[in-house]
Amino acid sequence: MSSLILPEVLINNRKNSINAAVKAIKFAKRITKKICIVGLGAWWPIISKRGLELKKHINDDEIIITNGHTGTLLSIYKMLDKISLISDINMTDLKICVIGAGKMGTNVTKVLYGKVDTISLIDIHKKNIDLLIDTLKTNSKAVQTKINSYVINNNVSLLNIFNRHHMAICVTSNLKIIIKANDIPDYFIIIDDSRPEAVSRCICDPNKIILEGGLMKIMNSTTNYDYGFGIDDNVFGCLAETYALAIDDSDVLSPTLGDVDSAQFEKAKYYYNVNGINVGDFKTGDKIIDHDKISNILKHRDIIIKNEGSENA
Repeated sequence: MSSLILPEVLINNRKNSINAAVKAIKFAKRITKKICIVGLGAWWPIISKRGLELKKHINDDEIIITNGHTGTLLSIYKMLDKISLISDINMTDLKICVIGAGKMGTNVTKVLYGKVDTISLIDIHKKNIDLLIDTLKTNSKAVQTKINSYVINNNVSLLNIFNRHHMAICVTSNLKIIIKANDIPDYFIIIDDSRPEAVSRCICDPNKIILEGGLMKIMNSTTNYDYGFGIDDNVFGCLAETYALAIDDSDVLSPTLGDVDSAQFEKAKYYYNVNGINVGDFKTGDKIIDHDKISNILKHRDIIIKNEGSENA
């Protein structure tokens, strides 16, 4: 489920938005079989408290609502893993910026914690970052991942922060472009999973790559709708989760309401793999970015980081 209504209108009038969503879900129930599975796309998870608000209004055991965040998280994780693999750079050596320390930023950070060298948290709200760091500290495992934090204001340069990292993952809840071309260093990749987009797809510099966040492919599927990256066999991770729930006759998976559950994430990682749901293409809008270009950009960035480390030493 998505909406043609602009996000500003939806967010600024949440009561009416919830009422409209309830009507749409009840209509979906009328045109489906006994069990109706509704995946919340675009900005609906934000408006509905990650689906919890809608679940409260829909008192029907035959309607299953998922915010799709497990699928989104898995798609981002698989995307990063694939970039690491094709670039021949171990994930454990990567230095990653996570822009946005809200719910999805927390999910991404938790799943990467202990698997990458450095995570730098970037947000405009210090309390979001502090809360996320406190969550990580409760992890009893001996984790080597270094955590940095940056509260964005007029005195903080995104360019300087990015320049010390391999890549950035943007998972903000914004209503406009928040990262400009001159904020991005040469030989840098940003995975933008924000909706609406946080980074323009019109950046012309070939050494700065903005990738659509979290695309997945469903084996043997066809799509005739343009989600913003052209019409092909790619779908967003949230839609992949809706599909996975629809084919799960053994009740292996649970819908995602509220926060992503770590045990469910691990189940989904296995279930998606054996049921033909895999990481999608690297795309900027409707343009596919080939593996060699991704690899070359990341390798150049790795050299820059190592050289800077040698100079500082």
